[in-house]
Amino acid sequence: MSEVRSINPFTEDVVWTHALLSPNETEEKIALSQEVQKAWALLDESDRLECLKSLARVFEEKTDEFAKVMTLEMGKTFKSAQAEIKKCAFTVNYLAENFPVWNKEVAVTSMSSGKHRVVFRPLGVTLGIMPWNFPVWQAVRFLAPSLALGNSVLLKPASNVFQSSKMLEEALLEAGFPEGVYQHLSLDSSGISQVVTSEKVAGVSLTGSAPAGKRVAEEAGKNMKKMVFELGGSDPYLILEDADLKLAAAKCAESRLLNSGQSCICAKRFIVDEKVKEEFLDLFTREMAGKKYGDPFEEGTDFGPLARKDLRKDLHKQVERAEKSGGRILTGGEIPSDKGYFYPPTVIADVDVSKPVYQEEFFGPVALVNSFKTLNEAFEIANTTPFGLGSGIFSKDAEKAGDLAARHLHAGMSVVNDYLKSDVRLPFGGVKDSGFGRELSPFGIHEFANIKSVSIG
Repeated sequence: MSEVRSINPFTEDVVWTHALLSPNETEEKIALSQEVQKAWALLDESDRLECLKSLARVFEEKTDEFAKVMTLEMGKTFKSAQAEIKKCAFTVNYLAENFPVWNKEVAVTSMSSGKHRVVFRPLGVTLGIMPWNFPVWQAVRFLAPSLALGNSVLLKPASNVFQSSKMLEEALLEAGFPEGVYQHLSLDSSGISQVVTSEKVAGVSLTGSAPAGKRVAEEAGKNMKKMVFELGGSDPYLILEDADLKLAAAKCAESRLLNSGQSCICAKRFIVDEKVKEEFLDLFTREMAGKKYGDPFEEGTDFGPLARKDLRKDLHKQVERAEKSGGRILTGGEIPSDKGYFYPPTVIADVDVSKPVYQEEFFGPVALVNSFKTLNEAFEIANTTPFGLGSGIFSKDAEKAGDLAARHLHAGMSVVNDYLKSDVRLPFGGVKDSGFGRELSPFGIHEFANIKSVSIG
């Protein structure tokens, strides 16, 4: 029997070992999901939403238990893991309270004869393929609306966070969800194809890298599955001449180091008006260099290790290529001798934007800083990568900056004078290689619904 290990990235010790499902066991779970979904869909919407409200209470009661498991598995600070679970509780509760309005059938009154309405029905079995960086939040923002609609959910997490995923499955059972409506799948990347291609599975949601997304999309597309993909980003933040530079430096550093820099919507590229570039660089480099990495369970730790040793190795190779592409390393840029998969806050200025390395996502605490002479040049640099997830602008003229962001930044989300955070009240998703479809908000809850018109002549 094959198995995978969860390695604590701070101590480098194995903390859990998990057996992988066999193909027969996987098929049994798919079949159970299809069977129980039928009864789940026939329940009153209010009964399904009561389960979600109960899940919010379970999150609130077990915040520290969840947080400890996540910190041990992937290295995020204990306080940030607590915040993740609290966010899950708020999101599930908010969705349960507002879903009846968001999901209400729509009457079409503009037609001259007959009665016409649009209703939202479940698709059936939905599959989530989720990453390790936010082990519970990523799963919750997919599973909550899908379950509320009446779908069943199969969830394949990243192999290094199986314990967090298994704990989530137990939480849903404790909240009153019928057995089989939500199931954790102990599968590695080689085993997921069986689920994606199954005729019993109606839709696939994936959050991960662009290469992984393209592989799954090919299989799902050939089998006519509905898809929602969020595939990472290299989020550009523009610092205009009139920006509050202290605010910009502080917010940009905080965002860049969120979750040890392992977040799709971290600010990653900083494009600064040449008139204020040096002042911003000085402030920003000091902010970055002043952050403390260390034991993720200690209160004073700003950020923990990267989730895996191979991820740190890949990140350092990117830094070396960035330096060879004209970049000046102002702080960081070296692998520490400390035990644990740490990487220091790193600021690299003036990487040649035409080089291949500038087109990549740096998934760790590394910031790229470049300058611009004109706004047209700034937007050209911002939009030059294949990604289009998040973006931002810092300026004292917030209304003008908001208009510029709306019209010129080719991304699914933009923010002014702050950094992006996902929120149940706003749609989440990207364009280009950052994926397609939306999660959260009234715009996202119907991605896995049959949007059905019903007409009475």
